[in-house]
Amino acid sequence: MRCPSSLFILLIIASLACLALPARGEVRVRFERNQKEAANADFRFQDIPPLSDTDAGQDATLEVVDGRADWGTDPRQLLDGIGPTDANDYGRTFHFGQTSSGGRLRMDFGTARVISQVNTYSWNPGARALQVYTLYASDGTAENFSPAPGHEIDPAMVGWRLIANVDTRPKGFLKSDGGGGQYGVCIADDTGAALGRFRYLLWDVQATDEKKAEATAFAEFDVIVANATPPTRLATAHTRLHETFTGAARFDGESLLIADKTGERRLKLSEIVDVSFRDPPPTADAFDDGPSAGGLKGEYFEDQDFQKPKLVRYDPTINFKWGLAAPDPSVAVDFSARWTGLVEPRFTETYTFYTRADDGVRLWIDGRQLVDRWDDQPPYEQQGSIALKAGRKYDIRIDYHDKMAEARMQLEWSSSSQPKQIVPASQLSPPPVDGGAVPPRVTLTSPKPQRWSIAPGSIELEASAEAPAGTIARVEFYSGNLLLGTATTQPYHCTWVHPNPGHHKLTARATNAAGT
Repeated sequence: MRCPSSLFILLIIASLACLALPARGEVRVRFERNQKEAANADFRFQDIPPLSDTDAGQDATLEVVDGRADWGTDPRQLLDGIGPTDANDYGRTFHFGQTSSGGRLRMDFGTARVISQVNTYSWNPGARALQVYTLYASDGTAENFSPAPGHEIDPAMVGWRLIANVDTRPKGFLKSDGGGGQYGVCIADDTGAALGRFRYLLWDVQATDEKKAEATAFAEFDVIVANATPPTRLATAHTRLHETFTGAARFDGESLLIADKTGERRLKLSEIVDVSFRDPPPTADAFDDGPSAGGLKGEYFEDQDFQKPKLVRYDPTINFKWGLAAPDPSVAVDFSARWTGLVEPRFTETYTFYTRADDGVRLWIDGRQLVDRWDDQPPYEQQGSIALKAGRKYDIRIDYHDKMAEARMQLEWSSSSQPKQIVPASQLSPPPVDGGAVPPRVTLTSPKPQRWSIAPGSIELEASAEAPAGTIARVEFYSGNLLLGTATTQPYHCTWVHPNPGHHKLTARATNAAGT
């Protein structure tokens, strides 16, 4: 059993194809298409925003209100910020049945939101990549409002407002190239104003190929709320002319935009030698999570019955979207996990705990089972409530298993004074353990987190490690499941030669003399 430490390093070398529609009226529909090698798992286009996992859709519900979903697909996965990894990754898309000409999907925010932009994404080798739909919206207050109009009903007649018609089919596409590829669609007001204040959105999805009765295989729906503050990253960029720029940063096509007090500067990626990112300082009204109390003890198993342990580590929070990957190179793709420790509430109130798991999950707080959903299922939110006292630490246990397709596990909480959020590390602590059972601790010290490099020849990897019980035997460095190198003496170091372009998760794994 081993204890890993992970971070992300991002290498950018990209050239993407673009195709945009001209503006028509106040609401503008734009789209881009990436073909062949230009298609990418990040859904990055030159002009259309990439996938977001912080948009308003994350807190909404999405369900089929007319038509039949194809077997094995679930519309809720269109809101999780995770897209398919390639054109044939059908497990990460939603589409209506093979013999269906389409259907209707409704998104519900619970309350009316001021919406400024709606983005949809797709990726498929054939006609299901194309997007053909009509978007409607409503605040739900019209006297004749129908929340689930069937295909025989015009939504505009029952309290819905027509927002846009989307059709990415080029003329003669069936005879030319079949329409396959990766598409991003952006719907926004041409003047920059909000689309309106709505509680509901309705997608009336039509067939992209009437002869085959095929509708779009959607990868993700993103909804941007007006005046919402996007996540900000501060960057320091070094150019080939030995210039240094620091400020709030964002990518725009083949450029990086950095804004400081003097204004915004556009740097072409080809001009940049190196970029490092960091999070902005916390706001005064944000919860102070303080230093991490260590999170929960995570035990990972290669079977569904918790009988074959493979890995022990300490996870600061339970906020994982593994997708089709394993949580660690030493763990199988289909696995189970058990997290144990203590949770400390901030307020003396009734707390609701939420789990979002793919597949099964069980949750206990203070010995009381709040969630029991152990079947194989798409990501689905379960919840349970319990009265807790501020400052007291309660036992917590989470059992989880993954058996089919995607893997995901998240733990959130809320109360009357606590906004809904991932349970933070500051309120979690591991269980008391015997000193001999404590695994070694390891931390990647180089490269730094969120590091971007332009076509580096090599990257130096370094880690610090300690063994509370015994001595360190070796430290291994991984990129995903690929072993990059092993170090047996301090400083623990290896050189990664000729890294491939793309996003890489680097892991340092320490093993002590006892094999832990």
